[in-house]
Amino acid sequence: MPVQANDNTATMPAAGAKNAPDAASNATNHRTGQARGFMGARETLRPIDLQVSGTIPTWLEGALYRIGPSKFTVGDVKIFHWFDGLSMVHRFEIRDGRVQYRSRETSKDVERVINETGGFLGIAQSDPCSNLFKRVATTFMAIWTPQLNNRAPINVTVTPNFPIPSTTAKSSVGSDSRVQSLVTKTDYNALQVLDPVTLEVLPVAGAAFGAAGKFTYEHVNPEMQGTFSLGHHQWDPSTGDIYNVVITAGPVGTYRVIHVNPTTHPEGRVLTEITYSLTAYLHSFSLTRRYLVLMLQPYAIGWMGLKAFTSPSYLDALQWYGDKMPTTFYVIDRESGAVVHMLDAAAFFFFHTCNAWDVDDDEGNASIVLEVCAMDTPAIVRQLNVHALNPTPCPSARDTPRSWGSRTCRRFAGTRCRCRPTRWPTRTRAGLRPLSKCPRAASICRGFIRRVRARRRGSCMGLFRAVWT
Repeated sequence: MPVQANDNTATMPAAGAKNAPDAASNATNHRTGQARGFMGARETLRPIDLQVSGTIPTWLEGALYRIGPSKFTVGDVKIFHWFDGLSMVHRFEIRDGRVQYRSRETSKDVERVINETGGFLGIAQSDPCSNLFKRVATTFMAIWTPQLNNRAPINVTVTPNFPIPSTTAKSSVGSDSRVQSLVTKTDYNALQVLDPVTLEVLPVAGAAFGAAGKFTYEHVNPEMQGTFSLGHHQWDPSTGDIYNVVITAGPVGTYRVIHVNPTTHPEGRVLTEITYSLTAYLHSFSLTRRYLVLMLQPYAIGWMGLKAFTSPSYLDALQWYGDKMPTTFYVIDRESGAVVHMLDAAAFFFFHTCNAWDVDDDEGNASIVLEVCAMDTPAIVRQLNVHALNPTPCPSARDTPRSWGSRTCRRFAGTRCRCRPTRWPTRTRAGLRPLSKCPRAASICRGFIRRVRARRRGSCMGLFRAVWT
């Protein structure tokens, strides 16, 4: 990502000018800035020095990794959605007050398939060159069959020192390097191994698409089965614990919370297994010192999973049930895997969680506080279609809502209930664990959210506090 000149000089009035740029000029510049986010980026295979403004402290050194979509056009094939852009990994190395940059495209296998077939099948996009039956059949297999394919990019997160299969090819780093592995992840059960320095793909022997460096969580532990996973895992730096969730689609969704620790559980384990009436779309979850909090939002594969039979893409199979169902919180003990609470909140949609922590008062009562970037509906998912890149009619390039709905940062504070669980069962790997029937829990179930404070932030953000009492 070479340093570009500041564009402010292009919009500043000439010396002596009386009027600033008009609104139309500002709007044009704004659209131009937006368009840059959808332009194809060229990879920089050899490190280059970046221009530094100011002084970087000598004690600050290390490598910063970033990943995201970089290409939305391959030949005559256009990619319609931000989620499906072909991936590129960026590396910034900071050392001795200097910053070196390099990048590499990591979806060469996907690009090769596009060139060979003349079509693209992604999370949010079907192949317009295929007939309806073929598109639906391919989507059905992708959703219901827990197998990795080379048709979609892995472009959501990049993580140093993430667990990898023992059959992975050796990287160029030495044993004394702080970064021994580099893994990219997405929202389905697929990961990709890269060299931490050169960013080259590292083959994984024994994996279906191991030549492209791809593997699934099952290659770490066969019990970690699932079609989908969360693009954002959670890591506890004090213990080294790594958590994520793999999801199996079906008439009811199966959610397996997985746990890996390089010291205590190097091979990984399934901490707990939960079944829920919907196969919900999930992107992240919350972690505290004692608990893992899974929030199952009512945005799921429609018709009890049957919509996968009739939808040309995974995104088209998703349906919003927020007018009928709540967002359900599962509070899971990190040590035992027991579901200690199952709570309902007014329906909301979210991609990302913020902070989460445990609170103990002077009387020994334990509480959980967590924050989530919430929206009233999942309209934003359709807003991320890239219309300008492909004027060709396509099911995934349909008109989208003009409003994302209300976007808020919501804080939930839940007081731990000490009564014996006797109500609202939820099946876990350890058996049937119901929710408490005490008056406090009953009041939670009837609708525990109340707005304590709302404060505007700019034009679209607000802060809402909700208390479980």
